[in-house]
Amino acid sequence: MPALAGLKAKVRAMLYDASAAQRIEDKIAPISLNIIPEAPVRVNFLIPEINFRTFFGGYIAKFNLAQKLMDAGIKVRFVLVDACQKDEAAWRQMVAQYEGIENIFDRVEVALCFDRSQALEVSADDRIIATTWWTAHIAHGMAKQLDIDKFLYLIQEYEPFTFAMGSYFALADQSYSFPHRAMFSSPQLRDYFKQKKIGIFAEPWGDPDESMPFENAILEFEQNALLQNRKPGEFKLLFYARPELHAARNMFEVAYLALSRAIETGAFDGARWEFHGIGSAQGDMALPGGHTLKMLGKFGLNEYKKRLMEYDLGLSL
Repeated sequence: MPALAGLKAKVRAMLYDASAAQRIEDKIAPISLNIIPEAPVRVNFLIPEINFRTFFGGYIAKFNLAQKLMDAGIKVRFVLVDACQKDEAAWRQMVAQYEGIENIFDRVEVALCFDRSQALEVSADDRIIATTWWTAHIAHGMAKQLDIDKFLYLIQEYEPFTFAMGSYFALADQSYSFPHRAMFSSPQLRDYFKQKKIGIFAEPWGDPDESMPFENAILEFEQNALLQNRKPGEFKLLFYARPELHAARNMFEVAYLALSRAIETGAFDGARWEFHGIGSAQGDMALPGGHTLKMLGKFGLNEYKKRLMEYDLGLSL
């Protein structure tokens, strides 16, 4: 059956296309440095891209840390390592939705380094902050070129958990083996790394005293504001629903099944409930009992804060 044989060949090509390996190589490809004595001293923040589609809590923390460094008089440069269009107007429009970082592009320098054939100009005293597992791979190579012993690793989760076991899992895990100082986004995350003996708590070069946690800012609401849009007898549930593969750590399927089970067992009987999902551009989804999970999409932080005031119950994993 030639047709079947041809189909099998196409499937094999899709599964074993060498471009899959090339994507990994491109992702962690080193950045060549051009060390110039008269160049200004900078802290180089290695970040994947600047794009509202991927601008979630992790980026808010990165941008706020950059703001704090600049407030202290330190010159900061965002070094974008993934493919990204430089669109400052769109970037300014994006950050205007986030309190505290609205004017960051009046102060920060931006360098696009997806094209690794171009060297990045630095001073010999530049320092590096990695913010993801693949930027840690890149930071490790930059530290060697600058002849510094360690880079700073901003760690906001144990990133191997964002993948199934495989190449990406292994490379993400390897990123913690590179000599670094660690800044954790919560004391609990730091404790997890300590308990599991990961990275700075396990490697010969590691010094736990060169790690520190911080607390992410939590939104505050006036008590009365939480009730201002509630209608008698009508209630709303807001589900942080991100079904896409790259957000698998949010365990959409488990939360969806739990919500469905709660509806089926009568947890929402006796009142009129609406079920809304936020954080993803996916279409609406059916729920038991004729209910619908209405997907609202993604919002900036200011709009997100306003919308939270309309809800009685939240669900997030």
